[in-house]
Amino acid sequence: MKITYLIILFGLTVILDISDACKSNSVSVSGGTVVKTIGGTIYCGMLICPKSAVNCKVTSKNDPKNAKIIEINEICSDFYGSILDQNTYRHDNPSGSLVDSETGVGPQYNARARQQTAIIKENINRNIQNLPVFLGTRPRIPTI
Repeated sequence: MKITYLIILFGLTVILDISDACKSNSVSVSGGTVVKTIGGTIYCGMLICPKSAVNCKVTSKNDPKNAKIIEINEICSDFYGSILDQNTYRHDNPSGSLVDSETGVGPQYNARARQQTAIIKENINRNIQNLPVFLGTRPRIPTI
């Protein structure tokens, strides 16, 4: 079972890959949107993907012209990335808080998540190594 968790805390994004299969029961939550697979059927937010779909991606972002509106895009695609079905809708964000999240399931999404994880780890390690210089000290700090 392949489950990728995306955790966003105080502007720091951490992605944890937990296992290896793809079409088993899994749940991912992003900005109140639930993505799950049950018995081979992908529930991509409010969208039920066609049986030929193997990937689902949901993005939630503020409207560039009005931060009090969030636009959610739900996309079902096949193994090659061809879009099979999609849904876009908007809802209110009364606080105007910043929203920029993405979640999904499937081999295409998971491969990209692994690539992004490697980039994030590389950036974190580089920042950890530069921290002593920034602070004016030179202790050795272990990398992750």
